[in-house]
Amino acid sequence: MSQDNVEVIRRFHDALNRRDVKAMVAVWDVDAEFRPIMSSLEGAVYRGHEGLRKWLSAVFEDWEVFEAYDEEFRQAGDLVLSFGRWHACGRGSGITLDIDTAAWLVRVQEGKVVWWQTFTDPAEALRAAGLSE
Repeated sequence: MSQDNVEVIRRFHDALNRRDVKAMVAVWDVDAEFRPIMSSLEGAVYRGHEGLRKWLSAVFEDWEVFEAYDEEFRQAGDLVLSFGRWHACGRGSGITLDIDTAAWLVRVQEGKVVWWQTFTDPAEALRAAGLSE
């Protein structure tokens, strides 16, 4: 597995946890496709820097805290599969979420994220990556 690709994913999540939009955009390809957690329900796909900023704006508006932590990585062809967890606190509701079944399937090319999909079911992420448990 390319440690450089793993580091890109870690840098993205570290920047997300600090709410550092500039650092997130720095590792994001101008044409990247992003399918966040709700895209499977809403059908939303975000593209490029503008799409990433739009998603981040909505997340930061709704969530006082929204953090993601990587705990394990696997290679899946030209993709990296990351397993981890989320911690979030709703801005208006005060609801707290601690989800330990997060997974992200990511394609990195030339040091930039070009495709990213988020999962809440690690088994589904494994299937999408063509891997078995």
